[in-house]
Amino acid sequence: MLRAGLYARVSTNDQQTLAMQNRTMREYTARRGWIIATLQELEHLGVGFVSMTEALDLTTPAGRAMAGLLAIFAEFEREILRERTRAGLAHARQNGKRLGRPATAAVHTTEIRKLHRAGVSKSEIARRVRIGRTSVRRILGAKL
Repeated sequence: MLRAGLYARVSTNDQQTLAMQNRTMREYTARRGWIIATLQELEHLGVGFVSMTEALDLTTPAGRAMAGLLAIFAEFEREILRERTRAGLAHARQNGKRLGRPATAAVHTTEIRKLHRAGVSKSEIARRVRIGRTSVRRILGAKL
């Protein structure tokens, strides 16, 4: 059985690609019957890592130090992004912006209760109002 070392790179233009790259690589190696190894495992086995396009050579002390620094800066960038996102959400809340999924079923509460009192089944109510039966049951089960 062959072993594979996977390397994914995050572009500064599109920060959302890392998970997709990892999933694609893991699926590929699984189809091929390969075992995925981390860089530490590969190093333990005497395998070095060199990236020609990123000019990164983890077989040298300077290369390992550079990789460590890159990891530190990547974590720093993630933390800054997290802080900015939290600050943006807090600002939106302070300005009265409602966050989260828009209310869909709740806007039909009056109509749902009226139809239910008229003897219409929950399934039929869901069809008429064009929402899920679970939403109808939840609304009818809620206290007034």
